[in-house]
Amino acid sequence: MRKTGDARFWQIASGDMGRDYSQLCLDHDIMLLGPGEFGPYDPQIYQKPIEEQVSSKESIGYVRRFCSDVRPGDIALLRYGHRVKGIGIVDGDYEYDSTFDDVDGWDLQHTRRVIWQNHLENDLEDLQVRQAIFGHMKQQPTFSAVHDNNVRDRIASLLPRCQTRPLRDMSDSPPEPLGLATAT
Repeated sequence: MRKTGDARFWQIASGDMGRDYSQLCLDHDIMLLGPGEFGPYDPQIYQKPIEEQVSSKESIGYVRRFCSDVRPGDIALLRYGHRVKGIGIVDGDYEYDSTFDDVDGWDLQHTRRVIWQNHLENDLEDLQVRQAIFGHMKQQPTFSAVHDNNVRDRIASLLPRCQTRPLRDMSDSPPEPLGLATAT
């Protein structure tokens, strides 16, 4: 794992108005991204939805960076709106997990394990009393690198307090969908 001084910073959305799945991520040490309906990330496969205008170049770009550019030891900021709900250390490589094929109506099968620093939750809230960490920005993409020094400076005091620990268990796989035969 990299030292936090060498780490890159990433931010990832955890839902939108009315669909906040940040607690799922925090409870199971995971960050999730979609679209995942096209299967595990492969550049050739994920080019087709762009060409067929089934998915945007922008959303496929998020998936590419998430799967290819993030490294263990990088810092992840779990964001809901402009507020940061969690700060964590990426702990593992990209995985495709069909468990998350329907999270509040989204297909979020692209996953990375993250050691979320839940012990810093109150400190994150204190940092955001006057203004959310991303509050000075008009809009944030679903997933991106964080180069903004204002954001990095605001969380810098928390980084030395980040800790490693064993990852929390993942949620169990969902049950098989009910069919007409089982509904009677």
